[in-house]
Parts: sequence; structure tokens; C-alpha cells
Amino acid sequence: MIENQIEFNKVKEIWAGFAITKEAKNRIKEKWIILDESTLRAELKNTSDAKEMIEKLGNPPLQDVSEILEILKIASKGECLTPYRLERVQSILSCLERLSSYLNRGKQYNNSLAYYDETLFTYEELKEEIVRQIRPEHVDSHASKDLFDIRIMGLLTPLPSVVRSRFRSLYQEDSKKATDYFYKLSQDTNY
Repeated sequence: MIENQIEFNKVKEIWAGFAITKEAKNRIKEKWIILDESTLRAELKNTSDAKEMIEKLGNPPLQDVSEILEILKIASKGECLTPYRLERVQSILSCLERLSSYLNRGKQYNNSLAYYDETLFTYEELKEEIVRQIRPEHVDSHASKDLFDIRIMGLLTPLPSVVRSRFRSLYQEDSKKATDYFYKLSQDTNY
């Protein structure tokens, strides 16, 4: 196998050692030798740009934010987010803000990788509201009306469209399951 002959497997092991998340490590394992010259040139440019940014700006502020996948899964199912999970969202949004700032500083060097910051959404208002209102695993008693209601309920309810979608999905499987979901949600939210 050519990968072993040129010891690309060893390169991938070293490379994976620098990866922070399990997802990144898995993506590295799936990489294959690039045989197309134009693709190789593009990847070499990206590597050179990354090296230049690190040399000029230091290491990027990377952090494992893979737990957001679990939080998004919970929210997409129409389930409620606890204050603890909201704190984790705030932490992840702070990580995105630091990464965006790092990339933005790279623009002064006309580094093409620096423009990846335009694909990052930091949701500054949401982060600030969470910081202001969520104290270690509970909602501050001086919270805004909306977050005060969350404190009373003890959790954040999903959007009505998410509830309807989840209900319809469950109803197609089993009407009792859908009714039980909606009943539990109503009890949890004090409706």
C-alpha cells in the first residue's frame, strides 16, 4: 500500500496528535494522499498560510467544542436546555469570538485563511444575555422577564415551531407518544 511505503500513515498519526476534537482526529484518519496537482497546490497554499498565521499571530485559540453537537441534538429534538447547557453554549460562543478575532487579525497580512472568520457567527447578543443572566447553573433572580420565566420553569422551552414539528414527527409514529411528549412538555413548562 502506497500510504505505508511513503509513511503517510505516520504523518497522519503525528498530525492527529495536534487535533483537539475526536471529529478532527477522525477526519485526519480518513485523509488520503493527494494525487491531483492542482488540489495539492491548493492544500500546500493553505498549509503555508496557516504556518504564516501561526508565526505572526501565535497559536490559534482552539478549544474542544464538540459538546455543542449534543446540545444541538437536544434542542433539535424539541427538548429543553438547562441553565448548565446554556452556560456551555455561552462558553462555546466565547471560543468562537476569540477564534473570529484571531482570524480577523490575520487579515492585516492578507492571509487567505483569515477570511474564514466571515463564516463564523458569534451571536454576541445571545452570549451577553446568557452571561448577564445565568449564574453557576441557575438563572439570576434579577434576570429579564423572559429569563425570569425560565428560572421559574427551571429550563428553556423550545420554539413553538420545534414543538409542532416534533409533535407531528412523533404522531406519525404513534399518537400516544406524541401526546405524552406534549403533556410532559406542558408540565415541565408549567402550562
